[in-house]
Amino acid sequence: MISFDFSFNASDPLHWTLLVLQVALPILVGVLLWKNKTLTPGRKWLRLGLNMLLWLVLVGYLLQPSWTVTLDSRRALLVGDDVPTAVARQWQDSLGTREWFGAAEFLKKKLAAQFDSIVLLGQDFSPALLSQITSGSVRWQPYFLQNQIQNLNWRGVLRQGEMQRVTGVVEATEKQWVKVKFAGQTLDSTQVDRGQGAFALTFPTFTEGRTAATLFVGEDAKDTLRFYVRPLPTLTYQFILDSPDFESRTLADWLGRKGNAVTVTTVVSKGIGQSTTINGGLEKGQLPDVIITDPGNAANASVKKALAAGKSILLIGLTQPDANLATINRTLVTGFSAKKISAEPLQVAPNLTAVPYKFTESLPQLLVPGYPVAVWNGAGKVGVSLLNETFPLKLSGDSVAYSNVWNAILAQVQPPADYILTAAAPFFKSLAGTLSLNGSPEPSRQLLIGRDTVVLQSSPLNESSADVAYRFVQSGWVSVGDSA
Repeated sequence: MISFDFSFNASDPLHWTLLVLQVALPILVGVLLWKNKTLTPGRKWLRLGLNMLLWLVLVGYLLQPSWTVTLDSRRALLVGDDVPTAVARQWQDSLGTREWFGAAEFLKKKLAAQFDSIVLLGQDFSPALLSQITSGSVRWQPYFLQNQIQNLNWRGVLRQGEMQRVTGVVEATEKQWVKVKFAGQTLDSTQVDRGQGAFALTFPTFTEGRTAATLFVGEDAKDTLRFYVRPLPTLTYQFILDSPDFESRTLADWLGRKGNAVTVTTVVSKGIGQSTTINGGLEKGQLPDVIITDPGNAANASVKKALAAGKSILLIGLTQPDANLATINRTLVTGFSAKKISAEPLQVAPNLTAVPYKFTESLPQLLVPGYPVAVWNGAGKVGVSLLNETFPLKLSGDSVAYSNVWNAILAQVQPPADYILTAAAPFFKSLAGTLSLNGSPEPSRQLLIGRDTVVLQSSPLNESSADVAYRFVQSGWVSVGDSA
């Protein structure tokens, strides 16, 4: 309610003088402007408005208007240590509370029982303080620091070549970049506008074991993302080609150096092939985990047999995508489709190009992020690469880039693992986090976490899936299972 703390005293000449001047001022200004013939009507209205504004200021100064606010003595504003004093005072005025309390003072004086309702402003509240609030209504109002990351999530355990996805929310003071870096190199970045906005960053995992990347807002490092990368399992690969070229030989050699068993089969004539092996190759009667071939051998009996058994097929060396994809769809019962988008080869990365086509999206089809490679999921996986030769990466000395390309592709076409351990990071000390295990045929099983053996709870809908909510008692890396 607004009241005017001013009383007119008829015996005071000064009050009479002020009253006459106050009344006469707008009349005098209006008359002077009316008689002024040199001013245009627009300028007269402007001067009149400015003089009336001055008159209102004088009225406010003389009358001294004030207003009263009824404070709610039964409501407390509890401010976390992460909230600035200026923000706390703004919320105090907005809520109409008599005063606000810091967390330490509120806990020490045990003030919870004195208030019917409590407003928690901020995020920094200890469990001891929250345990005191056992009655009344509680309202939580989060406070976001400027350029501070909130709701940060990423994958805690994944396989080499899989895509890491980082999501979060930032309260940006200006339009700027959010990026994730590893060893000084930017893995992915996105631009956020001023204000609160969500972001998502993705990048392929090319390391093995314990990995730490840094998250930046602008040029400031905000957090460290720690996750574990399981190496790709050693598999059996078979190349079926009419005449192995430098591209296929380089890839076969790279797979062999990683410990995989590789068989290179050269088709001499129909039904007759000549084979060379690396690391022992295939045993008699054994089907390979992955067959790498070209569109001309898509109808090969070994290719069809492996696909029918649930194995994976990767087709490389497409020179005429329209005709090649038609052959693949017809012989392997897939639905790949691509459209031409340029007349020149597409530059995917330095020393790496692709045919000028782009895959058309389809539900059973998975696109490998960052590369023109699609995987069709059916009885087995069928992958098609639109990349041109990749061996120039090796020749230029960039073996890391070469490994990144093939790790990302092969991660999508390899057969499912015996079990998949997943963990939604981050995990916090003394707070429960969930770990999940999928793919194990055992209905009840145990998992070793550090020095603890915990019992996994099987899903009621899928006995091959189980999880556990585990409370970590220490910070840092903790071993899980046999490797993660």
